[in-house]
Amino acid sequence: MSSFFPLMAQRRWKPDRIIGVVPTLFCTPGMRLLATLSGARTVLHIQDYEVDAMLGLGMAGKGKRGSVARLATAFERSALRNVDNVSTISRSMMNKAREKGVAAEKILFFPNWSEVARFQDVNDADVTAFASAAWLARGQKKLCFIPAISAKNKGWKR
Repeated sequence: MSSFFPLMAQRRWKPDRIIGVVPTLFCTPGMRLLATLSGARTVLHIQDYEVDAMLGLGMAGKGKRGSVARLATAFERSALRNVDNVSTISRSMMNKAREKGVAAEKILFFPNWSEVARFQDVNDADVTAFASAAWLARGQKKLCFIPAISAKNKGWKR
């Protein structure tokens, strides 16, 4: 909830693309609302399937058939099916997206690594090619919304 109002403030500059990073899935409705208000396309980038993790850890109370599990699964299904694209970090996670009802043509592979050597001799043609692959025309902007910044992610001790 704390990210909702700062996110809505971004509609003034009209982003062309909005990327939400999961976890946390709960920011997806705000991302989708901003996309609707601004006309932006959306990408939900999955780092981890948090509903599956919740169910696997037994955190849903009465298990996979309980009301919490059913509500969380329905919320996840809505989030995955109502964005323009879903990207994820591995082929197995792409398959999991497909199992969860995401159309194959909407799924993108976007791993968590980069070959730094590829960027040593970058020229204007390379930049233009990358922008085209990322659906960006000259002058367009991309908003990357990463809500899950926590002590754990930064390596801080509690």
